[in-house]
Parts: sequence; structure tokens; C-alpha cells
Amino acid sequence: PPEPETFSAACAAIGYPEDAAADTLLDAFRARFHPTAQGPLSAADLALARALARRFPVDRGPHAT
Repeated sequence: PPEPETFSAACAAIGYPEDAAADTLLDAFRARFHPTAQGPLSAADLALARALARRFPVDRGPHAT
């Protein structure tokens, strides 16, 4: 099964709060990117989060707001 920490890191890279609870994070991510998914964190959730993180990372530089 996918590691929740890996999923959290990928979600943080696309702008989700780093300190979000795992279930809240999964619900929010699925509502936006994978709305038909159900159940526990899946390999498909992780793959999608990682792909988005590679393509659309958040700029957390000194001038980011």
C-alpha cells in the first residue's frame, strides 16, 4: 500500500497544507482531482499526486505569499 507520508509530501508540493490531517488531505485532494475514488489511500491517488507535483510545483520562494 502507498505510504501516507509520500502522499502528504506530494500534496504539499502542489500547495496543500503540510500539517493537514491525513484523512482531511485525502478528502480534499480527491474532491479536486479524483472525485470518483473511495476507500483508503490508493496507488492511483499517490500516482496522481506525484504527477501533479512534478508538473505543477508550488513556488515557496522568499516572495511567495
